[in-house]
Amino acid sequence: MKTQISLTVILSAALLVLAPAAYAKEYTIKMVTHTEKGAYAFEPSKLTVASGDKVTWINAQDDTHNVMSESTPKGVKPFESPMLEKKGQQWSYTFKESGTYRFHCHPHAGEGMRGEIIVDRPSANDDQASDHPHEQGDHHAAMESKPSGDTSAKSQPMTEQQAVKFLQEGKPVYSCPMHTHVFDDDKDGKCPICGMNLTEVKSIQDGKAVFDNGMNMMEKK
Repeated sequence: MKTQISLTVILSAALLVLAPAAYAKEYTIKMVTHTEKGAYAFEPSKLTVASGDKVTWINAQDDTHNVMSESTPKGVKPFESPMLEKKGQQWSYTFKESGTYRFHCHPHAGEGMRGEIIVDRPSANDDQASDHPHEQGDHHAAMESKPSGDTSAKSQPMTEQQAVKFLQEGKPVYSCPMHTHVFDDDKDGKCPICGMNLTEVKSIQDGKAVFDNGMNMMEKK
């Protein structure tokens, strides 16, 4: 009899543990580049899910995007995906704690590529973390608020459209050798993603910088 009771207790406990996983859902958010509009977006940009649900962000085009938290419920560590540079690349995150999660794409936050996920219920004002570097009104706003004379205080990098226009007008454009979707008009600028020095761009093809490395090597000889 004791063996039967023990077995029943063990099976009941196992079912309780497995129940949340059995009912967990999966959601997909597309990271979209509207090339004809020069706009970037998460689609959908807002979701309401339950604790234990998993959200997967999928790059819908050959462009560079990532997911970086701005604010999370208190006690939840900020999250950040790697850069997704090819169509079909994806990154997933399982939401375990209730509350409001706000996030953005680092390269395109200045173009409004932001989103929000509510898990179970929205966070109360005093339950929302605001003490980590990716909070609401984050480092992007801080950069824009610095004096314009400070070369470390550049506002958002140029859009592809702005960079193309600069090149057409004969003005120099610079980009990061590692992140060729980043454009700037400051030769002393730094890549906002990796901090590398920027290099002058020869042209722009498919949204990526092309560098004149061959000509530079010949000139050095």
